Amino acid sequence: MSSRRLCAALAACLLLALPAASPSERTKHGLPSPAAQENSEASGTGKQAGPPTAAFGAAVSGVSAPLLSCGYYEEASFLQSVNGIEAYPAKGDLRAGVVPHHLLAGRMIAAFFARAAQNETPYESVILVGPSHYATQNRITTARAGWKTPFGTLDNNLEFTRRLTENGQIAAAADEAAMEKDHAIAGLIPYVQYYLPGVCVSMVLLQNTAEEERVQALASEIAGYLKEKRALLVCSIDFSHYLMPEQTAQRDEETRRAIEESDYIAVSHFNDDHVDSPHSLKVFMKNAEAFGQVHFLDQSSSDRILKLPPGDPVYQEGTTSYFVLAALLQGQ
Repeated sequence: MSSRRLCAALAACLLLALPAASPSERTKHGLPSPAAQENSEASGTGKQAGPPTAAFGAAVSGVSAPLLSCGYYEEASFLQSVNGIEAYPAKGDLRAGVVPHHLLAGRMIAAFFARAAQNETPYESVILVGPSHYATQNRITTARAGWKTPFGTLDNNLEFTRRLTENGQIAAAADEAAMEKDHAIAGLIPYVQYYLPGVCVSMVLLQNTAEEERVQALASEIAGYLKEKRALLVCSIDFSHYLMPEQTAQRDEETRRAIEESDYIAVSHFNDDHVDSPHSLKVFMKNAEAFGQVHFLDQSSSDRILKLPPGDPVYQEGTTSYFVLAALLQGQ
């Protein structure tokens, strides 16, 4: 949104509309006191209010780095998203997926990772790919640090992260500061550790200006790794932005058709009307091809989640839509 105050107000309204977590629930999950959440997209409209004002550590060029902080985690809203959630019913070996990064859609995120936790063969690592929301010097960014989460330490998969930086066709640059402050990755980290304790993680932020050849090389590197290891690719993507519900529905149908038809040319020409990170979507589609059909597990939008009445002022900023997608290897 154009104002953090409006973001905070909408997030507060959402929490008031849901039952509060009891002290016993907090104790059961071993959660700490609420942390400050700098989620500039909490209202679900998709507009940025600018980078969080908290100081983030300087970029690190060494092999390891201090643990990153989950600056978007807020205990009450996280509990609301995970308590009583049912995993998406999807049969097969889940190898890749798409989830939102608006924490307003937290229950969609939670239901995906709950399904991942039910996978018959557990994962060793998770690869997160999402859009870079803030200007950086690097069009493809990774990080060598792990994360300090409310549920324990989430280690970095340095083996795969090293591939990202040493592959000259990808040429990813390690920038811990950029990774820590971008909710496309940081917002998902608590869900990874909560549902998949014991995995390690590699992260990629893609600017929409990244060269096509580098994105293709990234998709191929991930595909090779998924064949070698028990890894799960999760692409952090929000879809149509800033439009009215009728327009959003039309753009979402166009996006669905492009995914179903593997129309990479159409996806390459998409902008915020369709998806916030065409590159991330192409990385998912390329990897999903190895596992057969893409499954559309869920679809929603910010106005539907907030149950906004017609004429609500939020519509002046438009809405954001969400898909949850999965690529499953059948018969395994």
